[in-house]
Amino acid sequence: MGANLSNPILYAHSTNNNMLVGQFVQQSKTYLSFSYSDEWLAYDSAFPISLSLPLVRGECSAFNALNFIHNLLPDLKEERLSLAHSVGVQSIDAFNLLSKIGHDCTGGISFTESRQAPNIGWEYRDISTSELNELITQRKSFLP
Repeated sequence: MGANLSNPILYAHSTNNNMLVGQFVQQSKTYLSFSYSDEWLAYDSAFPISLSLPLVRGECSAFNALNFIHNLLPDLKEERLSLAHSVGVQSIDAFNLLSKIGHDCTGGISFTESRQAPNIGWEYRDISTSELNELITQRKSFLP
């Protein structure tokens, strides 16, 4: 199944060199395709983003692509609800959540809705004690 204008796409980028690694295309809530970019496949140091998504031309297993996306997020529904609320998303769907928070994932891959690599720059600002307390309260469920 190929992507078309009505299918949401998440682009995967390597965070160490900003190369386009591949794309996840949401065909439906239960069907997600993944394929590596030609640029990534031609890269001498290319690696699979998961052992379940081997470095091949064409679409990888839809089942494995969906599992990969789900495994980047908390398992518990309550945790996903809290995460969704904190980023202003109405759905706990893995694809929707990653479209909002995927620019900051572990594993050297970032996810964006654009083919363009993200320009992530760190910005710092002073915050008040009350703002810090509010941030801690909002994130309490993620703390051990």
